[in-house]
Amino acid sequence: MTSFFELVLITFFIMKPVSFEDIISFENLFKAHQRARLCKQHKREVINFEANLSRNLWKLHYDLKYHKYKIGEYRKFMIYDPKEREIQAIPYCDRIVQHSVCDNLLIPLLEKHLINANCACRKGKGTDYAIKLLRHFMTEHYKKYGNRGYFIKLDIKKYFPSIDHDVLYRKLERFNFDDDTKWLLHTIIDSYGNGIGLPMGNQSSQCFALLYLDRIDRIVKERLRIKFYVRYMDDMIILVNNRNQARTILEYLRLEVEKENIMLNSKSAIFTTKNGVEFLGWRFFYDKNGRIIQKIKAASRRRIFSKIKTKLHNSICFDFSNMMASYKGHLSHGNSWHLYKRICEKVVTKNMILKSDN
Repeated sequence: MTSFFELVLITFFIMKPVSFEDIISFENLFKAHQRARLCKQHKREVINFEANLSRNLWKLHYDLKYHKYKIGEYRKFMIYDPKEREIQAIPYCDRIVQHSVCDNLLIPLLEKHLINANCACRKGKGTDYAIKLLRHFMTEHYKKYGNRGYFIKLDIKKYFPSIDHDVLYRKLERFNFDDDTKWLLHTIIDSYGNGIGLPMGNQSSQCFALLYLDRIDRIVKERLRIKFYVRYMDDMIILVNNRNQARTILEYLRLEVEKENIMLNSKSAIFTTKNGVEFLGWRFFYDKNGRIIQKIKAASRRRIFSKIKTKLHNSICFDFSNMMASYKGHLSHGNSWHLYKRICEKVVTKNMILKSDN
């Protein structure tokens, strides 16, 4: 039989937090390098770093250990899918540090702390999980209330650029990090913005963004006791059966969100379950028989056809099968057979034209 003293020792070793020395150890920096280089081995900065790999990793370890480490200059570029965004990328050596901090400290810590309905950027979750969870909640709601209900959609205005560093620091205080770990986390956070905003290209930003709205998650689940709630980063959906209840919840959460020095955007509103709500590129609603309909939203549909038109116009030798398999896999998640059929018609027609030209 295990003694009380042995149980205390077992608990201590199981719950022992990751130390600063663990994060910056040569072994963990090397593992972080292996993860950071995935799909980027051909890039010049990776090749240059690996030319003197051991020396560069030891220098990184030394700079971190003696608090000489500073994050390099951010490289900014634009992406346009699914919408226009500015991405801020850090030098390769800083990505190694990010991987070590996130993989060894932040991710394991947050996994124990975050609620299940917080779906973004977590192992075993992601967009597919969030969609399945929403569909499950819609099924449960229909069994209880029929197809009469209301979606509350909450979306944060410019979420990453609006995150307040001081508010984030207070949220991190609950974890009682040692002084060295605090220094490193502050170095990462302070490397961007003037007290406001996180860079969208940083792995750590994803972790911090998951944590930043955790208080709102807790309010929804524990104070308001709402069962049907899903969050994907700053995109939140609540399902209730009463319009007055929906209005009260929306206004209450609007005030609670503002306490975090951020605010809801104009897309935050109430929608009937018959008309549906947009979430992660899809529109969800009930048909007259209570069946859940999941259709790709209009903007996403236009974007798909614009991409196809560009690719088919510019490509002489194009792998049609790969493109079709990709769209089939994506559209299979919803009620989008007719859209897939239209894509097939466009691609087959273009393929026939190319073959006739040859």
